[in-house]
Amino acid sequence: MQLTLQDALDRARKNSTPFQAALTTAALARQDRTQARNALLPTVTYNNSIIYTKGVPLGTQAIIGAPVIFIANNAVHEYLSQADVHQAFDGVALANFRRMGSAAAVAKAQAEIASRGLVVTVVQNFYAISAVRLKVETAKRLAEEGDRFLKITQELEQGGEVAHSDVIKAELQARIANANFRKYSSAISMRASTWRC
Repeated sequence: MQLTLQDALDRARKNSTPFQAALTTAALARQDRTQARNALLPTVTYNNSIIYTKGVPLGTQAIIGAPVIFIANNAVHEYLSQADVHQAFDGVALANFRRMGSAAAVAKAQAEIASRGLVVTVVQNFYAISAVRLKVETAKRLAEEGDRFLKITQELEQGGEVAHSDVIKAELQARIANANFRKYSSAISMRASTWRC
């Protein structure tokens, strides 16, 4: 599977602990600012209730001797609706709101810095790996061509068409090409292991 740059960026954003920590800090600061703003808003309290007391049934007043049974209410049936709007003007709360707003702006800027740093790192590593892959492919082709050239030179030497020094030269070139291929292959595996960490 070939990993695209966008896939690498998405995976890095998902798996980078410092980046996620910066985003979390920014979200917490934004929530703190919201809470500080809400502390400046007025509070509204609303109560609605009904107190329903059973009265004296009709026709029993003469037996009881009183027109009503004792109740602690203002009436037999009492309906209450109360609303309270309260606003406190507090300099400390206003200063806290401004401080939280500044902290939220700083955290947002730090998250942006973390995001840009992550993008730079991912792009550098992505293109470094791509460059090493191209070097490996080129080195592999050169090693194959060097081996083929050595084989042809050996066949030509057996036929008496070239000197033994040409075979030695072809053998050296093939060894150098194979060594370069091994070097770049190990470099890409080391780079890929660093990339996974």
